[in-house]
Amino acid sequence: MITTVLVIGEGERAQAAVQEISADIGDTVVVHSFKRTANLADWAGPDAGATAVALVVLVPGDDEHVDDLIESVIAHPASPDPRILLATDRPYLDDISRALDRRDVAGVVATPWTPGQLARYTRAEIGRWLRLHPAGGGGVPDLPPIGSDLLHQLRLPLEKATHELLAALEEALGPRPRIHLPAGVRISREDLDMDQLYIVVSGRVSLTVKSPTAGTVTLNHTSTGPIIGLLALTDRRGSMVTARTTTPCEIVQLTVEQLDHALATNTRVGAVLATLSFRALSARLRRAQSDRVKKTELAKKLQSALTELRQARADLVAQARMATLGELAAGIAHELNNPVAALLRSAEHLAADLPALLGSDPVTHGVLDQARAGTPLDARAERAARRAIAGVVKDPVLARRLVAVGVTDPKQARKLVKGRDASALERLELAAGIGASLQALEVAASHIGTLVDGLRQHARPDGTQGAQHDRVDVQETVHSALLLLGHRLADLTVTVESTPDLPPVLGASADLVQVWTNLVTNAADALGDAGAIAVFLDTVDDRGATWVRVRVIDDGPGVPEDVQPHVFEPRFTTKHGVVRFGLGLGLGIAHTIVHDHSGTIGLESRPGQTVFEVRLPALPPEEEER
Repeated sequence: MITTVLVIGEGERAQAAVQEISADIGDTVVVHSFKRTANLADWAGPDAGATAVALVVLVPGDDEHVDDLIESVIAHPASPDPRILLATDRPYLDDISRALDRRDVAGVVATPWTPGQLARYTRAEIGRWLRLHPAGGGGVPDLPPIGSDLLHQLRLPLEKATHELLAALEEALGPRPRIHLPAGVRISREDLDMDQLYIVVSGRVSLTVKSPTAGTVTLNHTSTGPIIGLLALTDRRGSMVTARTTTPCEIVQLTVEQLDHALATNTRVGAVLATLSFRALSARLRRAQSDRVKKTELAKKLQSALTELRQARADLVAQARMATLGELAAGIAHELNNPVAALLRSAEHLAADLPALLGSDPVTHGVLDQARAGTPLDARAERAARRAIAGVVKDPVLARRLVAVGVTDPKQARKLVKGRDASALERLELAAGIGASLQALEVAASHIGTLVDGLRQHARPDGTQGAQHDRVDVQETVHSALLLLGHRLADLTVTVESTPDLPPVLGASADLVQVWTNLVTNAADALGDAGAIAVFLDTVDDRGATWVRVRVIDDGPGVPEDVQPHVFEPRFTTKHGVVRFGLGLGLGIAHTIVHDHSGTIGLESRPGQTVFEVRLPALPPEEEER
């Protein structure tokens, strides 16, 4: 298998690199030399039968920027993901940060290098490249053997390394007795002096510490390692942990003096002991990092749960407040109902008694009845009536007075003024005023009564979400909601359109009134002081069923796309942003009520139009007849 190596640079260093690589491993490597990275543009790629570029030995000049050179090599189409060795005689490198951040540099070689070492590094990097790119063909060469004792020991299985330590100790000290311990034996205690070293030949030992708040905390169990007590010996202080056997164990005990003698007489003891210590510390560090990640994740989950609990508490407080307000409103509605009924009865009595009080004059009775039942003329119609009456009575002032009492027919005006004095006209004006007052009294009392009925329906103390469902006229619930929100909608244009013969639905009217109230309130909040709200009611056939559809549409700024998926979540609110959604409860409650009615609720929004659509299953005709 032939691999390609590029050497980029000029001068003696580059020539030495080409010569050493070609001489040492030239039978399996094709070496191409380029003075500058710019010359790569003329290179056609690896030779026939060779793999792609496995290695680039970069020998930059003193005036060349290393990051730029490496990026030029990486960008060449014939050198996919090459290993890069940087050979340099610079004492400092401050232009390699981007390459290190991308892990583009496999190693840095100082020049002049020891003869033969560059070729050794090259063989190792080619082997690593081929392991990462097995499609290159052929077998993967072995990496150069490890010659140092430390790296050799680091790669041994833990049990084998432990036995090598025991063998080295026994070479220096003679045979060491094995101590067999059952589970639960403490071989070191927290804060007590530690003058021994323990080697765990088999079994498991846990390390624990005491916490004033958490009690006994286990630090390590599977990552304890075979050496117990070495850290305490390093600083000559008491043990920082309690080591306790958790399974039957076989251990070897060493005093400080015995360890000192073994280290002095056998250098292999120090190498193996250092190796096992590194491995134990590495395992404990990895365990500590893993625990830290888990604790951080747990802390975030706890914080999220705490936030949800706070939101749930706020929901409960808000709902309790709303329930209290509902009970108060229902009580007030009940108290208002009697005075309103008294007003209506009084108006009826006055209307019945006034004809007798006014006498038998039919003209006066007619003016009274007309004023009580009539509607005021607009400005244009009133001016036309004045002109017509003035043409008959020949007096503009008298014409104005007659029109004011409701006389708009010239023939009737001629009869009224013919043979009547000024006091008769005054009686007519009084009758018209009384009739208008009666009309205002009846209309106001009726309006208050309607408001009270709507309030009682919306906030009755014995009504709760999920109450027993009956036949409900959806159009009536929409009108009740708009009536309750009259004060909120005074500055807005509100229209309602409904298809005729809208079928009823099975539901709780008070709950549905609350749905429309919340949707219209949200639309009004989004519009502010100006805008239009349209409510459309119709039916749609979908999924083999008929649905009553209610759409609440406003021409406000719209709901941002990132907000739309969350608008029906409890406590979600953007009241401090451009779009507002009530208390963060309204849409969530509406969503719950609609789903309790086996319906659906959805949102479509863009700047200039926001549509909340509710679909409720219509009652089949046979159930309507019942």
